[in-house]
Formats: sequence, structure tokens, C-alpha cells
Amino acid sequence: MSKRSSHSCAVAECAKGGRQKHPDTVMHRFPTSNPTICKVWISKCKRDFVNHINARICSNHFNEDDYERDLEHELFGLPPRKKLKKTAVPSIFEDRKKNETSGSSHRQQRMDRRASKSIAQDVLGISFEFELFLHIQP
Repeated sequence: MSKRSSHSCAVAECAKGGRQKHPDTVMHRFPTSNPTICKVWISKCKRDFVNHINARICSNHFNEDDYERDLEHELFGLPPRKKLKKTAVPSIFEDRKKNETSGSSHRQQRMDRRASKSIAQDVLGISFEFELFLHIQP
């Protein structure tokens, strides 16, 4: 029996989840041996904090060009493994774009409500101050 990863994707609003939901998905570790590339991965997650030691990013965020050819498995006729190139950076964020444009994410809805509430308070505060100013004037 193969061991399944219980990790979910570190990318904010990744709808794919992880291997439990999608068995064909490969979970990639952060490239801790290359601090520059690792910082780019962290920034692509769009989260306040990412524990890059334990976090994973799913294969849905990488292009086919980001993977090395698995010559050993090709030679022996085995299913290819997905091994990222050392310079690979996550670049596919379809789910995030869809959520940002439709405003359907719960977080986006909260942010919109908070912004509109703030605007309303600003407008009401200004109009209240203006009315006070008008009443005070002789």
C-alpha cells in the first residue's frame, strides 16, 4: 500500500487541496537549499506566514516545462516521476484569478464588506461634521 501525503497546498485559495482530493496531484517541497527561489515560492503563496520547512505546493501550480525528464523511468518503461527543475517557480494560479474576479471567496466578501462599511462611516462622519459646521456658523 502506498503512503499518501496528508499535506494540503500552501497556496492561498488553492481549490485543488491536495492528494487526498486529487490522487494524481504531486505535492512539492519548498526548495530550502536555494533561499532565493524559496523566497519566490513563499511570495507566490499569498499568505501572511508560510512554514516553508513543512509546507508543500501542489503540481497544479507548475507548467510541464518546470519538470525534468525522468530518463531512468522512461528507459525502463515505468511511469514517469514528476521532479521539478531547480529553477522552477509556481506560476499557475487559475483558481485565485477566478475568485478575485468573481469575488466569490469568503475572504474577498469579508474584505468587500469591511471596505464598504469603512466608506459609509467616512461619508457619514464627514456629513455629520459638515452639518455641525453649518449649524455653528452665524
